[in-house]
Amino acid sequence: MRRLAALTVRSAADAERLRETLRLSKAEHARLLLYAGAEAALHGALAPLTEPDIRRLVALHGPVAAADAALVLEGEPRPVLTREAGGLLARFAAGEERVPVLPVTGAALVAAGAPPGRGLGQGLAAARHAWLTEGCPTDAAARQRLTALALAAAGGPARGTSDDTARSQSSHDN
Repeated sequence: MRRLAALTVRSAADAERLRETLRLSKAEHARLLLYAGAEAALHGALAPLTEPDIRRLVALHGPVAAADAALVLEGEPRPVLTREAGGLLARFAAGEERVPVLPVTGAALVAAGAPPGRGLGQGLAAARHAWLTEGCPTDAAARQRLTALALAAAGGPARGTSDDTARSQSSHDN
């Protein structure tokens, strides 16, 4: 599958075409889609990739697709991986590092007082966006920070409302 991806996949459309032409299984198609996303993310990276970038890449596309895409693009002008990032990617590929998972769940938010419904999804989306932006931290401090953000966005019991949070964030952006 790695060779097929390396030789023929540059986009999700290529993966679709191959699924139809070769009658790939769902698992094979999914692997090609993940590879296409990982390759696009790596090839489009203008700055040298750091450890947070690799954690984000693995969280979004999986360790196999990320490692395959990095291997295929080795020797190209982009991407450039820092030594630490390359080591982390190798550890992910070898299964020595756990794939980062968003440390906030809908069940935890409901247990903390967030009302079920659309707001819960908005809270999780806000936490996921922040988590990805921060490089997928999974420590206790990140969990607390992301939970508070999700609760605020979901309209649950947190400091301020989601409107207050949005105003606070926009004032920090200025």
